[in-house]
Amino acid sequence: KKTLVKPFHIQEERLIRIVIYRTDSCKYLFADLHHIVADGNSYDIFFADLNTAYKGMALQSETYTGFDAALDEEQEVENGRYKKAALYYDEIFAGIETESLPIADKREEVPVKGLASRTMKLSKEKIRKYCEKMQVTPNTLFTGLFGVVMGRYSNTEDALFATIYNGRNDSRLENTICMLVKTLPVYCRFDGKMPVSVYLMAVQNQMLNSMANDIFPFYEI
Repeated sequence: KKTLVKPFHIQEERLIRIVIYRTDSCKYLFADLHHIVADGNSYDIFFADLNTAYKGMALQSETYTGFDAALDEEQEVENGRYKKAALYYDEIFAGIETESLPIADKREEVPVKGLASRTMKLSKEKIRKYCEKMQVTPNTLFTGLFGVVMGRYSNTEDALFATIYNGRNDSRLENTICMLVKTLPVYCRFDGKMPVSVYLMAVQNQMLNSMANDIFPFYEI
């Protein structure tokens, strides 16, 4: 009996498994790619290519592979871009002392007036229009909101946390199957007096700049 989900032996086999099961009514294709060679975007590329092949259309080979990207990044560590990125993060996080940890829950020990909650449903269209008005992306909007929430829970105007992005800031990697996801730190400061538009634009500019400096690894930050 074949087992669809099973461990990979990295040094002994290919890091991709594809199995086709045939039944009386249809065929099922299962694909399992080890995370070290494929991220979420890679699956989108893989299945898009598969659909292209099913239609009888020609596939385009990768012109810039993940191996090429790794070699280029290795060389960039030795040049000025790496040092520039280190200075960038030093500037972003200079003087920051916050740990962004939620304060202890005292509701059971300290009398309170009660709890309030509010639920709002927002359509994708409303979010899209709001982002267009603020000239930011939905990613910026929700990252900025998370920063505000973190600040409220830790009782501070500062929030320091990490997020991830697909690591494809080079257009040559748009259709490359590889593990490219990178971790980016985010620092938000919202004092309540700052206009929302100014706050969101600051978050967006920081994230774009961090993506441009992603050559500097998160573990060193």
